[in-house]
Amino acid sequence: MSLTRRAFLLVLVIQLLGLGLLALDGWKLQSSVHQEQLHSEKVVELAELLRLQDAFSDFFMTVDQLRRKPDTDIVRLSLVESSHIIELMDGLGTDWTSATQAELLASLRAQYWGIGQALSLLAGREMEHRDELTNAAVTAVYSSTYQLQDLIRSLQDKLHDDERLRERDLRNQRQAVFLGMGLWLLLTSILGILYNRITLRPWRELAKLRPGRINLEELEQLEYSNIPELVAIGHTLGRLVQGRNKLHLRHQQEVDLLNRQLAESNRVRNDFLAGISHEIRTPMNNLVGNLELLDASLGEQEDRRLILSIQRAVDDLLAVINDLLAFSRLENEALELNPIEFDLAQVVEAICDTHTHLAYEKSLDFVCILEAGLPEMVRGDAGRLRQVLNNLVGNAVKFTETGHVEVRVSQMHHTDRQCTVCFEISDTGIGIAPDRLAHLFEPFVQAEGSMSRSHEGLGLGL
Repeated sequence: MSLTRRAFLLVLVIQLLGLGLLALDGWKLQSSVHQEQLHSEKVVELAELLRLQDAFSDFFMTVDQLRRKPDTDIVRLSLVESSHIIELMDGLGTDWTSATQAELLASLRAQYWGIGQALSLLAGREMEHRDELTNAAVTAVYSSTYQLQDLIRSLQDKLHDDERLRERDLRNQRQAVFLGMGLWLLLTSILGILYNRITLRPWRELAKLRPGRINLEELEQLEYSNIPELVAIGHTLGRLVQGRNKLHLRHQQEVDLLNRQLAESNRVRNDFLAGISHEIRTPMNNLVGNLELLDASLGEQEDRRLILSIQRAVDDLLAVINDLLAFSRLENEALELNPIEFDLAQVVEAICDTHTHLAYEKSLDFVCILEAGLPEMVRGDAGRLRQVLNNLVGNAVKFTETGHVEVRVSQMHHTDRQCTVCFEISDTGIGIAPDRLAHLFEPFVQAEGSMSRSHEGLGLGL
């Protein structure tokens, strides 16, 4: 069954239940109104009976006076009152009385009609011949009065019983209304739970799926196999997931292939740099040795100056080659430390002496400070320490045009077996712009593009 049809049937059931309860309440309300109308009619009839009882009382007193003192006026008055009583009795309805009570009313009506006839005869005779008729009328009035009182009492009792029944019916109706409302709420809640379970729950399960990590297993575990719309959506999602997974797998394969190609390219480049560096270093070392021998054999000062200039250029080129070789080893993770015992002060002073000449030529104040407390002999890789300090001090002198360059070595803390030494190089050079700090450790990158033209170096920091 489709989702739309299910929702329509649920709404239809709720509406039919509501209409049924409304019809039941309307029927009960109509019954209550009818009972109220009957009760009102009974109250009106009882009021008529009470007026009839008052008329009987007046008539009884008149007839009693007639019995004690026969008089023509009293006879006429009693005749009038008798006619009034008959009119009142004729006006009474019998729809609300029982069969016995209706027969009693008919008998009373007949009796009073006879009493009226007797009073009419009594009015046309002489007073001395009226005793027998008067006594008969009084006796009939006594009897009918008592019967009427009994009838009124029985009707009052019946009215009270009807009142109790009416109150009980009203109480039952209120209970039925409350029960109907409770049943309505219960059925509505049950239908709401069913609607939530049948219709809304599968949608919520679909909504809980992680957008970026939907897989076919999660789609197959959803409880929507009995809803055609959700089945169609699930199949569509399944096809989309399969397509996305295939596309992701293809992209991943392409990325892996590119990574392998890039790694192979880096390896080839590093191997080339290492090989070419070794190939260049061999003739360069030979050239340096020959220049030293030539310098020792020449005697003229001008020739010696040219030889020193050539030797300095060769040393610079050899330093660049050594940097490239070290960078290649770093990228191939083949760089190893060679710890030995060495004189720390001697290494630092030798590095400072190397750069003193250039600082003197640029009129810089070059200061090397070795603080007290430094150990004389330390164990470490002296070659790598020379390489790092030489680059740091060389950059400080290279990029400082005026001012000073200061090299400070101090001991931070030490134990019996090891110590921590702090090397600080400060200068008054151009520095590095804040926006270029993020590129500080990128290979072949300098602070400014023009630096490679105005200053030496490859941007490796080696």
